[in-house]
Amino acid sequence: MDMAGVAGDRQGWRYWGPTRLADLPSPAHAHWYCPFMTTQAGGSVATDPTGTASCPEAKAVRAWQGLKFGLFLHWGPYSQLGVDASWSLNWATACTFGNVGLCAPKPCSQCTEADMTAYRQKYWDLATTFNPTKFNPTLWAEAATAAGMKYFVMTTKHHDGFAMYNTSAKGAPSQAVYGVTGPDCPVQRDLFGEVVAAMRGRGLAAGAYFSKADWHADSFWDPTAGFASTRDTNYNISDNPERYAQFVAFDQRQLDEIVTGYSPDIVWLDAGWVGPGNGLQTLPLPEWASKARKALPAQLWVNRDGKVDEDYLTPENPPPEEVLRFGLGLYPKPWEVCLTLGEQWAYKVNDTYKSSATIVQTLVSVVATGGSLLLDIGPMPTGELPLTALARLAEVGQWMNVNGEAIHGTVPVFPFAINVTTAAHRPKVPEWQLAANRTHLSSASCAEAGSNTGATLKACMAYCFETLSGCNTIDVRNEPPVCIPQNCVVPGTPLVPTPGGYDVYTLKNVEEGQTLQWRLSRKGDVVYAILLLDGATLPNTNALELPFVVNAPGGTDGSWPTVPLQNVTLLGADPVVFDWSDRNGLFLKINPNATAPHPDAAVFKLTFSS
Repeated sequence: MDMAGVAGDRQGWRYWGPTRLADLPSPAHAHWYCPFMTTQAGGSVATDPTGTASCPEAKAVRAWQGLKFGLFLHWGPYSQLGVDASWSLNWATACTFGNVGLCAPKPCSQCTEADMTAYRQKYWDLATTFNPTKFNPTLWAEAATAAGMKYFVMTTKHHDGFAMYNTSAKGAPSQAVYGVTGPDCPVQRDLFGEVVAAMRGRGLAAGAYFSKADWHADSFWDPTAGFASTRDTNYNISDNPERYAQFVAFDQRQLDEIVTGYSPDIVWLDAGWVGPGNGLQTLPLPEWASKARKALPAQLWVNRDGKVDEDYLTPENPPPEEVLRFGLGLYPKPWEVCLTLGEQWAYKVNDTYKSSATIVQTLVSVVATGGSLLLDIGPMPTGELPLTALARLAEVGQWMNVNGEAIHGTVPVFPFAINVTTAAHRPKVPEWQLAANRTHLSSASCAEAGSNTGATLKACMAYCFETLSGCNTIDVRNEPPVCIPQNCVVPGTPLVPTPGGYDVYTLKNVEEGQTLQWRLSRKGDVVYAILLLDGATLPNTNALELPFVVNAPGGTDGSWPTVPLQNVTLLGADPVVFDWSDRNGLFLKINPNATAPHPDAAVFKLTFSS
């Protein structure tokens, strides 16, 4: 599909990355930004909010950022054992990733190399019994669409080397094809191809996960070189370059099959240890990606290691402080969070799944910080999605059906989110606590934040977050503590604006002991203020004060609309009465008996126009 057509309204776009070409990791990475930035005299850049610059790949990055919510699928013969994908094959992690039967009845910690060798053969033989007779990709696509997902990524091959697509490549000349169309596998169907067709038929962008490692390939784990004790090759590449060259050719052939056979919108590479920083164990990825983009200029590549030809970052279950780092632009790339719905990536019998409230509130928090969420589900060996997983998708879809406009096609509104408190049972996204209910931040006092991005409020926050020096306010409920250094905060009551400064209004705690968590997003002249909830009852108050910014040309870092506020509504409910007196904050007056349309989060739509 053409992702350039699905991002929606992109007015008010603001990129949270480097503002000079000199700040890019290398000239090769300029394609990340070329639709957003154009070179100016002296090496500076200017934003291109219309997206008219000629750069298909980066336009695709921008369009992908509008999708926001995707489905991740880890599926293979390993689903028959219920282990976490192919990690049970790795000697160093066998006991960590659920391989409880490695040498039963002995504890996993007492297993020997002989036990692992026997287990590996048992694992390879799973290909002969893998036969998902109840597989119906149309049902998968319907569930993803109903949940509000706009793209998907599926394993074409995990580290175990089993191909879930139609391949003719062999790991070594003496080996047979290892995959769904191999001679020993009863499937004889192109499972990945069928999923691609079904998902694209529903309008989802297609992503192909591909592991750069291959533990089944004799050219990677050479059976003549002894026991493979790590995830790396079990032979010295410098002593046997011909063997590794054989593996590189094999990997290239499989990637060519995937890129040319399915034209995926996203090539999602894993096994970051096969790449720069690991000696000779690397691959010519820039060359491969360049070749692929000649045919598909808008194709996105993800490499997991952050070093080679990567269009966006995709951390696994990142800790809260990392999410904030991404939002503050401390990692200058677009990004997504890949998150398991259950306890592991692949299917597990009696797995424990996250609640719909956790998924909705995590999605909201990630999107408010500028990222996307790729939610993982492990299909069953029968070819079905677990019933509980389907129920979760349906529950999330109920919220998205009413509030999806606050997610899809939106951009961040700094300062992203403000909490009065952080409840332990909620997604723990770190935020800053300002020293007073109303605090004035002067941009001039934050010059130490750096001249490259200007002394903006966001740059100041990034500087404060990184240094932890001179703090007068520390939120110790987060690790590491989030602070506002003394030189960035000037408490003032009453507030006395300073030209060029930012007047930041935090939430008013209208009821003692109440927890109010807001997340913010924007689309054009509409700002969405999303209130995270524990139930359908709205806070018992008639004066909720939203965070808002005045006395700053263009709003905070250009992210708030500068035109007047015209209307406020609660999505899925009756109109909300509001007061906008003296521009001293936005007060939503809510009926104490009002209920939200959904118990996980309520979305207030603020419409601005001139």
